[in-house]
Amino acid sequence: MDISIVLLLILIVFQIIISLMDARDVKKLIGTDITEKVRINFYKGAIIWGWVPVVIIALFVAFTSATWHDMGIRKVLLSDFKWLNIAVLGIAGVVAVLQVYQAIMYLLSEKYRKEIAAVLEDKMNSGNHYDRVTLCLLTPHTLKEKVYFFFVSVTAGICEEIHFRGCLMFLLSNVLPNAHIGAIGVIAALLFGLFHCYQGFSGVIKTGVVGMIFVLLYLVTDSLVPGILLHFWIDYSNAFLIREER
Repeated sequence: MDISIVLLLILIVFQIIISLMDARDVKKLIGTDITEKVRINFYKGAIIWGWVPVVIIALFVAFTSATWHDMGIRKVLLSDFKWLNIAVLGIAGVVAVLQVYQAIMYLLSEKYRKEIAAVLEDKMNSGNHYDRVTLCLLTPHTLKEKVYFFFVSVTAGICEEIHFRGCLMFLLSNVLPNAHIGAIGVIAALLFGLFHCYQGFSGVIKTGVVGMIFVLLYLVTDSLVPGILLHFWIDYSNAFLIREER
């Protein structure tokens, strides 16, 4: 069996297992008090398990003809499609600026912090139990949680981009040599969304859409670096939602 197929199956099976474990853990927390200890344990697990696929990919690179360049670790080189470049980079820029605005307003405006707190409280007290638990888990409340969440965001930015954009698209292109790169990107985005099933149905849709933005960013820049930076910032912006509890 081709090594690309073997690695693709390993990564997919691994991610299915992790997704099911996360969904199980979230289900157990329904109706319980989600404390600092619970959140930090969840963050520790996310960091540890997040790096496992990258270690597997590193072994693949070390013992085959594949390189980190093939995995998307290369300098930025814009595509020849000018208007696509403008559209994708424009969307990515708007997203980044909105997150910066959120962080600045959080740091400077007490009124903004109160408004955001009210919105979050309303979300945590409405909708289904599954969505409420994941929102509470993925929103760090204390300074200690925010430190751990920083490393969760770094892990997600680096590892998920290498895994779902760089390596996955490389492997899919090898396994499906006649498939258009756009179709490969759509498959990668769908898998990215599905593997966030622990966040509930709305979480799957949101991450799938965001995953497609990352795919497009990768395709127009020919590099994972912009996606890694944007992915980190989108995730860590959750640290600028709730004022630190004492």
